[in-house]
Amino acid sequence: NVGKANITAEGNLVVRQGIQGKDEAKIVCGGDMYAKFVERANIRVEGDIVVTEAILHSDVSCKKRIFCQGGRRSQIGGGRVRAFQEINAKFLGTEAYAETILEVGIDPDAEDKLSTLLAQRDSIKKQLPDINKQLTNYSMLLASGPLPPDKEEIYNDLVAKQKELKDILQ
Repeated sequence: NVGKANITAEGNLVVRQGIQGKDEAKIVCGGDMYAKFVERANIRVEGDIVVTEAILHSDVSCKKRIFCQGGRRSQIGGGRVRAFQEINAKFLGTEAYAETILEVGIDPDAEDKLSTLLAQRDSIKKQLPDINKQLTNYSMLLASGPLPPDKEEIYNDLVAKQKELKDILQ
């Protein structure tokens, strides 16, 4: 059995019984992963995931296929399960209406990176108008004469920050 543990495996990972992560287990596997059940765990696998009984309330990402078959229940219920090629289970969802999100056809790592980049873009788009407004104010002061050294330093910092944000946005 695996409890609240952090496991990193370069190759395959075989868990004879199951994984009960209590929302704190983090498992990263470079090959295939085999287990009887997975409950409340965070799992990232490069190969296939084969679980016989159940995947419950977990965040599971797989670069290939997820199979939940061969057991009495063979159920995926609750949590978020993502695979690039296939998700295969006997039962999907739960009778208790726990939110179960299944995603197939998108590389989980690419999707995570895209989400990060979109959040970064939105943050920059919120910062730029404020910087542009401040630069306009300083430009009007600059038009009436040279700026004091402290304000000139702030102005130069704002110009550099604006250029940096526009480069990142590009």
